[in-house]
Amino acid sequence: MSKIISLPKQVYDKISAGEVVERPCAVIKELVENSIDAGATRIDIEIEGGGLVRMSVTDNGCGIDYDQLNDAFKPHATSKISQFEDLDTLSTMGFRGEALYSISSVSCVTRISKTPYAEVAGKIVLNAGHVISQEQCAFVNGTKVVVENLFYNVPARKKFLKTPTKEASEITNYVARLILTHPELEVFYKVDGKNVYYVRGGGLAEAIYTLYGQQCLDSCIKIDGEFKEIKVKGYVSNPDFTKSNSTFQTISINGRYVKDPTVLSAIKNAFKPYLMTKCFPVAVLDIQMDPAIVDVNVHPTKMEVRYAYPGTIYLAVFLVLKNKLKNFAELKAEAFIGGATQTLDQPTVIEDDFFMDRASFVEKPKLTPQEIYEREHKTNEKKFEKYLEHIEKAFSTKGEEPQTPQTNLDALVIEQKPINEATKPTYRVLGVLFLTYIVLEVENEVLFIDQHAAHERILYDKFIKEKDNLTMQPLLIPYVFDTTAEETDFLENNLDEIAKAGFSIEKFGQNTFRVVSVATMFVDCKLEKMIANILSNTHDLYVESTELLKDNIAKHACRLAIKGGERISQAEIDYIVYTINTDKIATCPHGRPLAVRMTKYDFEKMFKRVV
Repeated sequence: MSKIISLPKQVYDKISAGEVVERPCAVIKELVENSIDAGATRIDIEIEGGGLVRMSVTDNGCGIDYDQLNDAFKPHATSKISQFEDLDTLSTMGFRGEALYSISSVSCVTRISKTPYAEVAGKIVLNAGHVISQEQCAFVNGTKVVVENLFYNVPARKKFLKTPTKEASEITNYVARLILTHPELEVFYKVDGKNVYYVRGGGLAEAIYTLYGQQCLDSCIKIDGEFKEIKVKGYVSNPDFTKSNSTFQTISINGRYVKDPTVLSAIKNAFKPYLMTKCFPVAVLDIQMDPAIVDVNVHPTKMEVRYAYPGTIYLAVFLVLKNKLKNFAELKAEAFIGGATQTLDQPTVIEDDFFMDRASFVEKPKLTPQEIYEREHKTNEKKFEKYLEHIEKAFSTKGEEPQTPQTNLDALVIEQKPINEATKPTYRVLGVLFLTYIVLEVENEVLFIDQHAAHERILYDKFIKEKDNLTMQPLLIPYVFDTTAEETDFLENNLDEIAKAGFSIEKFGQNTFRVVSVATMFVDCKLEKMIANILSNTHDLYVESTELLKDNIAKHACRLAIKGGERISQAEIDYIVYTINTDKIATCPHGRPLAVRMTKYDFEKMFKRVV
């Protein structure tokens, strides 16, 4: 084994510089953060050759005194903190005192700076960390830093960089995040002499318009909420405007851009009931909190953070977004069908358990509401007899008296509710298109309703009302399943929450578990699919029983709902239309729209009646 030696200073400097200065984008980030900490209101950024040839950042901040120009390039030299305890009240972007020293170690740097009270500016030039010259010069108030020939003395690092075009793209993405996280700044950005971005610092709405366009801005919902002294502000796009990935989600903590899985997970779960799979909202959020409960000293790049109370941060973002999205969904649903008095014949009874027996749909598609009620009642009596028999078998193995869960009995009895005459919607049923889409004429519009999505949401809402009174039923034969090491950790940490969601699971081996009881709501479901759905949350930091339960209820409702291609009666059509109108629902539990509308003008335009 070789002897242990202390690395020469020039070797250590190059290695440590690589932790802070990974690529040209990291240089721009460090210089810009210095400008922000200097109180700048305008920042000019220019790059050439992807930043490898030349980069410059100019600001109108407070500047640096002439006699401290050299000190700023010394290792661990900073004006941001003086002791470790200062990190608890940190309000600046930088604090390590490593950036300028690291940058100057692997490039040629020129810095010009002038304070408001100085008569002249100061200029310092460094090459590979060594001061080449320092002199006075003319310059406006502020600072300009020029970095040239990055990694010229570290060829091993330089050869692993991307092409100049891709490196420039990385910097452009960073500047876009800068504009979004600091919308109060005036930013001017040029690439190879061409203007790319210019914002006047007029606020977040202007920033979103500049980067994402008018359509995105028009689709945004303003966010301004608070939970336990955690403030959440910004904009998110409504569920009708989405992207195919999460790159359009920008998160900042106390104004610092971060890559934070806690907040991203909260956004995903808040939007989950409104979006289909692989759809992501645009989100620009700033979370303000006490600096004492967040640690930004995790990595030299300061892109990662840790919280003293991560669960509180998650709930703050989740609840604020959830309330806003709920309001949006209700307003959207109100626009579906008018609230005027219905002039057509309507059933006088609405059955909450419509469509529970799917086999009878095709047999008698034109039953009256009373006939449907009688048929469903007989069917449910048979179901309940089988249900009691199943329970008796389960309890007989343990020598206990059979118990009849009251909640399941209530679910099997059809509740009758009169229609509120004042809220009957005005519409005319034109038919059912392709045995899937209910077609309604509503004043000067035609509405197409997806019968499966609508019924799925109706069942989902019905089951959700019962979720607070779950009754667990022991399994005659426990369901045993194997897990990976990651899934094992996930289950062990969340067994209590999963039990609240209707699945009592026990450890049954090193990487084996068994389901010993389930909520009566899920007694007829395929446990294999239900458990797979639970394990799909393995990569999330937190699993919350209510959201997990809602997810399983959504899948259960989907399984029971009528399908596309199945024939439904007039009474069943009326029930769907009445329910989505009175309950103000606009999407299925998985985020698909229930209805699509076309106006009279749309038809006239198609037939060239209007130009």
